[in-house]
Amino acid sequence: ILNETNNGCCLFLGGFRDLDGEDNNDTDDACRNVHDIEEFIGQLDNTHVAKICLNNLDESTVAELVAKSYNLQPQECAQVSAAVYGRTLGNPFYVQQCLDTLQRTKAIEFNLLEGRWKWDMKQILANTSVAENVAYYVVQKIKSMPPHVLRLIQLASCLGFFVDMTLLEKVYTSPILLSLVSEGDQIESNKIDSPSASTFEKAVLVAEEERLLEKVGRALKFPHDRIHQATYEQIQGDCRMIHYELGCFLCEVYGETSKSPFILLAAAQMNRGGCECVTSDSVRLHLMRLNLEASHVAQKRSAGGLAGELLSKGVDLVKEEDWMNNDVYSLALELHKLLADTKATMGEFEKSNTCISTVLERARQPEDTVDVLAVKGRIFNFQLDDQNCIDLYCKALEIIGIKMIPNPSWARARLEILKTLRQTRGWSDNELLSLTPIVDKKIKKAMKLLTQLTMFSFGGCQPLMVSCSCKLAQLSLKYGSCAQTAFAFSSFASCVGAMERLQDSHRLADIAIEFFDPDRSDTSAVFYIYGCCSHFKLPLSASLEPCLLGYRKSVESGNLPNAGFSLTCYVDVYAMCGLPVGPFLSDLSKFMGQMKVLGQENELGFLAINWQLSHIVSSEYSAQALTWERMADQDLFHSRESIKEYRSGIHNIVLLYIRLFTAGLFNDMPTLCVTYDQLMRFSSGEKSFFGTYFGRYFVVILDGIHGFNLYERTRRPKYRRAALKAIRWFRRHVSLNTVPFQQLLEARKAALSKRNKREKVKALYDTAIVSLTRSGFAHMAGIANEMAGKYMMMSHSDKFWAKEYIVRALDLHEEWGATAKVAELKRRYPFLLMDGSPAATTSLQGSRLRGRPRFDSVNKGVTDASSPQLAIDTSSTRS
Repeated sequence: ILNETNNGCCLFLGGFRDLDGEDNNDTDDACRNVHDIEEFIGQLDNTHVAKICLNNLDESTVAELVAKSYNLQPQECAQVSAAVYGRTLGNPFYVQQCLDTLQRTKAIEFNLLEGRWKWDMKQILANTSVAENVAYYVVQKIKSMPPHVLRLIQLASCLGFFVDMTLLEKVYTSPILLSLVSEGDQIESNKIDSPSASTFEKAVLVAEEERLLEKVGRALKFPHDRIHQATYEQIQGDCRMIHYELGCFLCEVYGETSKSPFILLAAAQMNRGGCECVTSDSVRLHLMRLNLEASHVAQKRSAGGLAGELLSKGVDLVKEEDWMNNDVYSLALELHKLLADTKATMGEFEKSNTCISTVLERARQPEDTVDVLAVKGRIFNFQLDDQNCIDLYCKALEIIGIKMIPNPSWARARLEILKTLRQTRGWSDNELLSLTPIVDKKIKKAMKLLTQLTMFSFGGCQPLMVSCSCKLAQLSLKYGSCAQTAFAFSSFASCVGAMERLQDSHRLADIAIEFFDPDRSDTSAVFYIYGCCSHFKLPLSASLEPCLLGYRKSVESGNLPNAGFSLTCYVDVYAMCGLPVGPFLSDLSKFMGQMKVLGQENELGFLAINWQLSHIVSSEYSAQALTWERMADQDLFHSRESIKEYRSGIHNIVLLYIRLFTAGLFNDMPTLCVTYDQLMRFSSGEKSFFGTYFGRYFVVILDGIHGFNLYERTRRPKYRRAALKAIRWFRRHVSLNTVPFQQLLEARKAALSKRNKREKVKALYDTAIVSLTRSGFAHMAGIANEMAGKYMMMSHSDKFWAKEYIVRALDLHEEWGATAKVAELKRRYPFLLMDGSPAATTSLQGSRLRGRPRFDSVNKGVTDASSPQLAIDTSSTRS
């Protein structure tokens, strides 16, 4: 459902029963489940969750229900309804069961002579008072069933609430299982029909008529969990042995491999049998292997909780002597390693650490500890302990023969880039794309560990991240391809791009994109390919859907760092493209809640900045809104302690650039000047963000535009030098998405020179505006229109063209959802807008960008904009 691109919205409905105070053998466990559900609901965004409580029926409603059941007036059957209500307390299910019981015992029956329902109040009162609890009526109905029907529903109750009909028929008609539930219920075997398909069909029909079972497609289900529970409780034999025998039967008939359709059910049945059914070592080992195989199936279905339960059962069966037995050692080791991994992914670190300690103590050789060392490293990463995480991963890599320095210098990292780059230049594109699959299991494991270490060292030690990217590329060239190869080339392409080797970076990015397979490649590749590489050759908006897919798959697989990176990439692309702000704000609120739950503080900071930006442009501008204190007051972070981390490094630079953008957008020159001076103190390396990451476009375009703005206002050479540097950067870094920004800066530069004629400057602005609009950068196109309008008004007093450009800017900002900017334009230019807003003379509106289809439309527009045949529509313009 979530991966279906045609689904714009999704509605989930769920129900549960509050079990407090109910008479139920499983009440404690059930109540814990209910409390877990309520806790989960409490963590969700309350604006998107509606909780509806359905209480029992009151006495008057029960009276009306009873009356309508017998086609009477409520006052005519007041005594009956009072007796029913007194026994059931208005529970709708038990009201129905009570009435069925009264009819079955002839306490209520239809009088054919009088043509109406009649009842015997003495018999009714006797029936309702004899019940020890409200489940009495269900139990009486079950006990009254014929033997062959009783056996059917009892077998079904053992198999679950929903039961496949084909499976139930096999179990029901099996001679081996004939006496499983009959002997305990004192049903003589000669009274049970011989197990045949016809007997099964008859039993199913009777069960359906009595509303004990319901058909749902090719499955049967119990109409109510109380019927399921009561049926199961009527089995008086050894239920554990019944479950064990059912599990053995499923294994024998359907097999014990992952291809078996009922392997999860078989494992569950045998596990319910308990230790008492494990009578020998062969049975114990069989059950251990079955749980291991079933856990693989559960993991593939993203059922981490179920996988953890199966692995826990398997681990509980491991004995001390198994670690000394050559035949069982590998099985015990695998169960402990997978359980440690599963529990760590679920956040149950204490249980995971217990398994890790067991493996570290019992492992026969260092290679057996590699996986648990990596799991321990992941736990440290979850707990924001980057250094311990890095140390453990480096130790694990060293065990399998890959030497990594935990804290390399930048000089060493740059040397690694140059060394690896020389190696890649020795390979043609066809040779790289024809790499043979890696056979060596140690190298496969090393590639996986290096990929994880690359992601984990992003925040803790960036030189190590670069070194890991280089090592991944080197191993791919030496040994071949695997699931991590797309990540290897994309991360290395990002490092090469950061060193201004754009031609090599573009080439490696293309190769990474060719290697990438959403179903086979490591999910970590999503962030690097669509965050750092794809924008060289694809429209920026093309990264949105893959990044969301990467986020979902990363969360499912427990790769939380990559989940955060992919989500940050999605948010930054969305903000950069200038797509509608309204849905973006709603999505950001949900994503921030998820990041809080997952404990991803680093990504939460970036999301909060983008949320504040969207809030400002869509509501009201405030120079003080983009401060860490103001955002902390709005409860956007875990706590105010987070601000200390955000004040230094990348988060603060991002905040300053967003503040620069909003100050320029709303013509707040004092804030603009102060913020620009603050940013000029940072070096180019510090402002590179993620190497070739598209965020660099945003940095350079703002340096250029506002450098020219401040130079025009102050005539200080430093501002002009910064702006010219931005133009030179765009000239060096030509790609699909950089051309419109370069054109805008060229137009702004030309507008500052009095030697340039009006027609030339206007043509440059028109070129930039068309490119920005067709490339999907609607908000930047709005800014460009306003710049052109100012130029025409201030330099040439041309109100006609000034009005045309300002009206276009108004339309584009309105489509962007920037309500505050629209209001600011109307306040700033009332003399241009007071006589109405005529339609723009060139069709530059971005209405195609609305809704989900916007991505295809934008991509097509960008493709058109980058085509050599593109011609600017100036036929209706006035020169």
